[in-house]
Amino acid sequence: MFKKIGLLAVFIIIALIVFGFVYQDFSVKEVDVGETRFMVPSEYQVQNISNTLVKLTSGGTVYFINEKNSSDIKIFVNKYVNHKNKTENKSVEISHLAYNDSDIYKSVVSDNSSVIHYWFVKNGKGYEIYTGTANSNSDELVLDIINS
Repeated sequence: MFKKIGLLAVFIIIALIVFGFVYQDFSVKEVDVGETRFMVPSEYQVQNISNTLVKLTSGGTVYFINEKNSSDIKIFVNKYVNHKNKTENKSVEISHLAYNDSDIYKSVVSDNSSVIHYWFVKNGKGYEIYTGTANSNSDELVLDIINS
């Protein structure tokens, strides 16, 4: 009798654990930055710093999404490059990514590949996503956010 109750209890516990993993929400979160809604992976914690600036964190990885005051993103790319060149004496490599009808500019500072900025236009507004903790998945994550 006790053996049957013990086996039933073990079976129920295992079933609850399996159910929890199967139905765990692996979806995305909606994040509003300025006038645009983005989707970010659910493992990222979202902190609204202002209406136009959001901080995303997951473990030691941190990203910021910032709405700009113009859709002419080349202005912001040039300002960033000039700032790095003149005030910090660093060279910046800019690459242009065309992805799903989006023009995206990506910068990498020559002596620190973990600092990456991405500029793009969405819904008629300019945006920048940047991180100081880039890794091998950064491009994929950012492109997914941009195209959400």
